[in-house]
Amino acid sequence: MHELVQTLADLCAEAEGEPRREVPRLPNDLHLPEQLQVIGLDLLDVADRLTPSQTAAAHTAIEKARTVLF
Repeated sequence: MHELVQTLADLCAEAEGEPRREVPRLPNDLHLPEQLQVIGLDLLDVADRLTPSQTAAAHTAIEKARTVLF
């Protein structure tokens, strides 16, 4: 799930014109859902600025995570 969070964070940064930043690996993976929620809300804020290829990359990352997790 960390890979998904990082991918979505990178897409948000690109859409905002900001540099990519590493999403920290917290000591406990139980915090990953919270990180995903924060990044998901950020992604919603920039959704109208995503290019078609960025939107496709987000969907691909989500599908990959879904396949791995479920």
